[in-house]
Amino acid sequence: MARLETKTQPISVTTDDNGFDADERADGMDTKSVRATRDARWMERKLKHGTAKLRGMTHKIWRTAGGDQARTSHKAANGQKVAINDRFTVGNHQLFLPSDPDAPLQETANCRCEVEYVKAQQTPINRGNPILAYGEGRKTIIVFDGGHEQVRSGGTRAWRNNNPGNMVNSAFSVSRGSLGEAGGFAV
Repeated sequence: MARLETKTQPISVTTDDNGFDADERADGMDTKSVRATRDARWMERKLKHGTAKLRGMTHKIWRTAGGDQARTSHKAANGQKVAINDRFTVGNHQLFLPSDPDAPLQETANCRCEVEYVKAQQTPINRGNPILAYGEGRKTIIVFDGGHEQVRSGGTRAWRNNNPGNMVNSAFSVSRGSLGEAGGFAV
């Protein structure tokens, strides 16, 4: 029986900051398996995106997986918050989600980053303090010290007047914070 002997020689590979073979950046990375993995992750993330929109989420936040393997550009994008239909700025590219097939493969291959979906908290409008309230037909108008007016129409009288018990306007209701009356009831 013959024996086959082979000698191995060390191979030197130069890599860039993101761990890609510098000699095979564009064409060498463009393999079927890398694309297939990226595309599968893209579909999974698109499904999560659609579900988030259906649940009323308004914004998305880029979250890197971290560690030594994460690309420098992905680490820099960590925590970036954009509207749910906007794109993230990752390095010199605009990505809709991690694994975006419109971005270069060097930016998306084997990406482990995720997206966190959130509802933006609406900032309440500071109208000032209410100082006066009155009724006009089926409307209640509340005047604020900043000059703003809030008009409430439709709904029930209790809602329009912010008076769930429909208390009549009296010295008692004024002592409890009534600002005026609408149709004889405290506002």
